[in-house]
Amino acid sequence: MYRFFGTTQIEVYMLSGIAVSTLLAVVFGYISSRNTRLYFSILTLALSQVVHVVVLFLIKYFAFFNGIEPGFALRVRRPTILGMDLSPLSFREYQTVMYYVILAAFPVLLFVMWKIVNSPFGAALKAIRENDLRAESSGIPVKRYVWYAFILSGFYAGVAGALFAQASQVAAPRIIHWIFSIELVVMVILGGYKTFIGPILGAATYTILNTAVFSFTVYWRFLLGVLVVVLGLMFPEGIIGVVRGAPRRMRVKGVEKL
Repeated sequence: MYRFFGTTQIEVYMLSGIAVSTLLAVVFGYISSRNTRLYFSILTLALSQVVHVVVLFLIKYFAFFNGIEPGFALRVRRPTILGMDLSPLSFREYQTVMYYVILAAFPVLLFVMWKIVNSPFGAALKAIRENDLRAESSGIPVKRYVWYAFILSGFYAGVAGALFAQASQVAAPRIIHWIFSIELVVMVILGGYKTFIGPILGAATYTILNTAVFSFTVYWRFLLGVLVVVLGLMFPEGIIGVVRGAPRRMRVKGVEKL
């Protein structure tokens, strides 16, 4: 952005990243929502790989602008926030500033998503999740609502991606690879995909396990996969299901003792 337009404002970075992500979601969502269930998932992953290949191509031919090895990543210049230049800050100071920026954005985005989930549109999406055929027979435009949900997810992905790039100062193609998409799905399932707070708990748990296992062994991917599978088998409803079911299990044990 700085190389081509000469701006370092984080507001411009964020808006451009969100706009591109949302626009791609509009196009890809329209294509994918024409299909349902398994075909929807396969087509979504295929389209993400197309984007991944395109990004690798762009990095290969434009990375020399940033003075890094082509084909790996692009360095992101430190932005200005509300006119304050962050380039003179040390690494720790810059990370602290970005931490508070993300911390401020998180509850706002969470509140907006909560309002959407508890709206009539959110109720329609829940009905589609449980049984799309029954939802369609009750008058819900399934394909159109799935498309809207796809666009919404693209918007949130744009916000997250823009913040991640600014915080890490690197735009790496790894985060748009299909394997990273699978990691996000694992986070959702691990926490409990039928609840609002479940994916947040799943993301936190997965990140903690990832960090702990990575520092423990070089075979961290294998060990992390085993841990996730074991947790998934032990807690089919996710972590939030275990938390919600704990009082009921305690009451059952109390009754059995009597």
